[in-house]
Amino acid sequence: VDKFPFSGGYGTEQSPYRIACPEDLGDMVKFINSGESGFADAYYAQTKDIDIATLETSPLTDHIGTAAHPFKGVYDGAGHKIENISFASIATDEAGQGLFGTADGAAIKNVKVVGYTSPTAEGRHGVIAGNITNTVVDNCSVSGTISAFVGGISGGVVGYNGAGSTVSNCTVTADLSSNSNSFGGIVGENYGKVKKCTVIGNLSQTGSTNGTAGIVGQCYSTEEISVEDCRYSGNITSVGKNTAGIVGRKAAGNSTISGCVASGNYTLTGTNDQIGGIIGGIVCSCTVKNCESYANVSSETARAGGIVSYYFCAGGKLVIDGCIVRGNVKGASCVGGIVGELSDNATTGNNQTVWIVNSACIGSAIESTGINGKGNPLVGGLIGSAVENVNSLFQLINCVSRPSTINIPSGIAFPCPAGLVGTNNP
Repeated sequence: VDKFPFSGGYGTEQSPYRIACPEDLGDMVKFINSGESGFADAYYAQTKDIDIATLETSPLTDHIGTAAHPFKGVYDGAGHKIENISFASIATDEAGQGLFGTADGAAIKNVKVVGYTSPTAEGRHGVIAGNITNTVVDNCSVSGTISAFVGGISGGVVGYNGAGSTVSNCTVTADLSSNSNSFGGIVGENYGKVKKCTVIGNLSQTGSTNGTAGIVGQCYSTEEISVEDCRYSGNITSVGKNTAGIVGRKAAGNSTISGCVASGNYTLTGTNDQIGGIIGGIVCSCTVKNCESYANVSSETARAGGIVSYYFCAGGKLVIDGCIVRGNVKGASCVGGIVGELSDNATTGNNQTVWIVNSACIGSAIESTGINGKGNPLVGGLIGSAVENVNSLFQLINCVSRPSTINIPSGIAFPCPAGLVGTNNP
């Protein structure tokens, strides 16, 4: 180090390095990313609001922390703002892209970012942090104008929330857009925990994706993970598969989605399917508990559900308990007030267990437009379509179906509208 670094402090818990200007953030990039000893695992405290735009050339020439030299320390933003971050000139496919690029065993808290321009390269994008493992991101916020995320994985706060990591008490009040494979208002892809986070803003997914949602794009872990007490309010427009208010797709392991609330208007256009008020598609064991959807869900194709769009998991178990739907649900086929489609192999079976208990669809309009405006509407007040086998168990217990209307196209030869389940096969 050729000068006394930062605006003071010694990098200890008692005397953290003081971050008070854009140049101090630039020094973090310089010292941490080069692997210089004593900086990656140090303590940092922001002492003033920082506006990167006050300088003609940004000292943030890269993200703080790389795959080779991750950030391992503690950064406390103390509620001060960092404004007008821009990584537009970075074209490298870095593993983590955000204010913090890659963090491992770190704590990032009380950071406020106002205005952010994302790199044009693919990667793991997150405004606060791109790629984290064994890390806590707490009480951070994102607002202002946020540029579109390009490719890879993207989240309004964290791109990739790796094993052992928790994102909690974070808020996003901004409109977000992306063509990423996994895109969420808080986290793009989740292998950890997401708790007490809120997003107020619109999401636009412009690419074919595996998961888009107001909170988490995809949950993807063999370990037990959770999304708890989160809120999304806004409109979602998507052309990608698995679109929802809270979690776009639950793809592996066992997980719990609980105490979450979603509202707004969600629209899935094009040829992709699966849209839900709370979760899009589930292909593993999952518990959805005490969640509420006030969202109006609409798809041009099949599988639309007030809580869950689609479920299929060999040997798996789905529990939906204490959930309420008060928004409208519309799709071409497999449209249900709670679940669009519960799928199974009708011949061999997959030993699935599904319990839907203490849940209700109240005051909603449930509508199937039919395949190409005709045929196979499969619409129900609770479940649109259920395919079960002797080896599987589907149960509805203490549930209420009280939609305002259940509509299907006129002139269909074999309509399947029903107050509870549109069709149960066999």
